[in-house]
Amino acid sequence: MPSSFAKLFRAGKSISPWATIVAAAVAVFTFYYGYQQFRQTQQATRDALALQREAAEVDRESKAVELFVKYNEVMLEPHPSPKSGKAPSEFWRDNLAISIAESIFKLRGNEAGWRETVRWMLSNHAENLKKKGLDCPTYDGEFVKFVNQVMQKNVCNAP
Repeated sequence: MPSSFAKLFRAGKSISPWATIVAAAVAVFTFYYGYQQFRQTQQATRDALALQREAAEVDRESKAVELFVKYNEVMLEPHPSPKSGKAPSEFWRDNLAISIAESIFKLRGNEAGWRETVRWMLSNHAENLKKKGLDCPTYDGEFVKFVNQVMQKNVCNAP
């Protein structure tokens, strides 16, 4: 029995360097394969995030268009005459119009075309804004700055 153990030991000594080389090669291959899988996963994640951002942009653009259509529908309603006693409805009409303008500004205010659209919307209500003012704490701060810029005066709590 000792002689078979000695033979096995000698055989193991001659095979062990090759086994180490094979094990190292398998480890390198496994590491490389794992790295490639990691890169593919990262790229797929980047692509998915880019698609999500694109979808969100399309959604915001769509909402802004819907709000603009709503604004135009509200503005198509005839103005009540001061003698008709419908002054409260005029207040709510203007309030809705300014709220729609703010919503569009918040959705697309970083785009020049939409900023000009909001500027135009505000100019339609310039008299009301300058006369009655704007309850500024209830509006987005950037929108309030924009309104003040368009009106060329501070309309917050204007008398």
